[in-house]
Amino acid sequence: MIIEIAICRAAASSWPRRSGNHLAILFGERADVRVRQDFQHGLGRTSELHAERLIVYPCRGIRRKNIGEALLLASALGAGEKLVLTAPPMTPSDQGLYARWKAVAERLRLPVIFEGQTLLGRSTVDFLVGASLCLTTSVTEGFGMAFLEPWLAGVSLAGRDLPQVTEDFRESGVEFSHLYARCDVPVSDARRQAVEQAIYEAVRHSCESYHVPIKAEMVAAASAAVFAGELADFGRLPEAAQERILEERGMAGVALSAEKPDVVEKNRATIAELYSAEAYAAKLEAAYHGLLEQPASGVDFLDTRALLLGMLDFGNFSALRHGALG
Repeated sequence: MIIEIAICRAAASSWPRRSGNHLAILFGERADVRVRQDFQHGLGRTSELHAERLIVYPCRGIRRKNIGEALLLASALGAGEKLVLTAPPMTPSDQGLYARWKAVAERLRLPVIFEGQTLLGRSTVDFLVGASLCLTTSVTEGFGMAFLEPWLAGVSLAGRDLPQVTEDFRESGVEFSHLYARCDVPVSDARRQAVEQAIYEAVRHSCESYHVPIKAEMVAAASAAVFAGELADFGRLPEAAQERILEERGMAGVALSAEKPDVVEKNRATIAELYSAEAYAAKLEAAYHGLLEQPASGVDFLDTRALLLGMLDFGNFSALRHGALG
């Protein structure tokens, strides 16, 4: 069986063009040159979005995007700085939480603009290339495009690191020196007790969902992921705790800053080369050929129980992933 390079290239190139919300990442297009000036002109006509420094979180506001942490970072922004979230969630299960965060931002008068795409009538791509800085606070990602697209637009990225996603990108030469591993905030003894109870309930919820007996070491691993001494990682806390910390004007121990221009350009060039249609086609072809060259063998099966327990490893616990809505 022969795998044609044209077929691989077609498979690699068809997917990213199906949505207008993503930069053409496999093609390395310099969209920043094409639309930045026009976008800035549009901002000038929309006073609500006008800012000396526009920080853009290009996402739909679903739960795993960790909107509460984005609001915490926005609470520390200076005069002339604003955070824009580009789009609302589509599913009813996420829309209630999204409305809750909008109400919190309004009540606390945070410099946050929700649904920037609707407000300005522009795409996520336009906001990428018009940003002073891009932000991510997501606690889990699929393809990881959030860590690549800003650089193609000539814009630096800051926010929460997801090593399970960014490790491959780093090995390919992409630099992420302004991502943080934790967003620690102080926690009182009373709040810690409430959070520890919420952690237990979240672990129990996950275990019951998969008919796995809960064990003390599971809860201990989850607690160790959240707490570091008297501090807690904000993005791993349940929403109720996040909201209370925001209302008490808690401050994050991280700051949002941009990369140097030469690093931005280096990252852009690396991503454009290594994540192009041609690069993906070559990887697909190699993978297919590797499979075809393997000798035929008997059918074997993974240990499904071991696989399930591996998935339920709570060392990377976050209430936003494991728990019911807090």
